[in-house]
Amino acid sequence: MLIFSVLLASAIQQPMVANSHCVRTAIRSVNRDTDEAASTVLTTTSEKRYRLLGTDFIHARRDWKAGESLRLCLNPRDHTTAITNLRRHEDVVGLPTEVR
Repeated sequence: MLIFSVLLASAIQQPMVANSHCVRTAIRSVNRDTDEAASTVLTTTSEKRYRLLGTDFIHARRDWKAGESLRLCLNPRDHTTAITNLRRHEDVVGLPTEVR
């Protein structure tokens, strides 16, 4: 749990990553997983999967819908991804994962 908090704080404090590290994609699904520290897993239409952090006030599993556009900005310093739901104007931090 502590490592997720540290990564989240680090990602939030850093300036927005240059646009060259950003791509647009869409949501395929948002599901629950058994990991208590980061139990929400986002799958994109490009088959990338992320554990979502910073979702205290954002209910991605309930509110984010398949097909909504996302902007993914890679932060090469700490290997996190800033994820923005472009329709809802909500931002979270994602950790790449291999969860299926």
